[in-house]
Amino acid sequence: MMSLECQMVFVQLLTSVDTQLLLLTPIDDDVYCKFRFDFPELAVDVVSETALKSEDAKAVSIVMNNVFY
Repeated sequence: MMSLECQMVFVQLLTSVDTQLLLLTPIDDDVYCKFRFDFPELAVDVVSETALKSEDAKAVSIVMNNVFY
């Protein structure tokens, strides 16, 4: 199977599962709780790509990533 075909299969699997039931890692719940503790008011359904790529957002994501890695 070619790489693109594998990627398409993975995307289909991920998008076909109810996200409430989807667990990608054993610490998903911990990551989500920490995220919501740090950002209780953040509406994730309206976050723009530009906002995520800002210098402020990058600094926050580095700190958040270091907690779990």
